[in-house]
Amino acid sequence: YITGNAKVTLVVRDYPADQARIIGPFTVDQNTTKVDTRARNRLLSLKIENEAVDENWRYGLFRLDIQTDGRR
Repeated sequence: YITGNAKVTLVVRDYPADQARIIGPFTVDQNTTKVDTRARNRLLSLKIENEAVDENWRYGLFRLDIQTDGRR
């Protein structure tokens, strides 16, 4: 049984030494099926946090739609 909420935050950069840009957090609960967002960067890290103690949730399938871009 899944209870509570999770906060999902995307941290993006163009290069490892660049300043990070934070997208989100997006609150996800048991009724969330999809969260649309857009980022144009080369590096991505994903942060998932609980909002309270004793929450239960599963990571499940995380899907990204990625395409090449013209920036060099």
